[in-house]
Amino acid sequence: MNRQFTFLLSTDPNDLYLVEDCEPPLPAEQLEKLLTNLNQVDDLGGFIRDIRRLWVNTLADDDSAVAQEED
Repeated sequence: MNRQFTFLLSTDPNDLYLVEDCEPPLPAEQLEKLLTNLNQVDDLGGFIRDIRRLWVNTLADDDSAVAQEED
């Protein structure tokens, strides 16, 4: 099964990065930490790697919760 993962990254007038849309949604607190780090170190490649990792971990946690509910 293929899933599509997207986010819209933009900058504000002060050249700070913002995520305006994220599907599937990620926990706001964790996404904010990634954005804070991106704005401090300006490592876009690292941000993309980290957001992908967060998606993988979040979806794995969701799948585990669903499996436990089915038992």
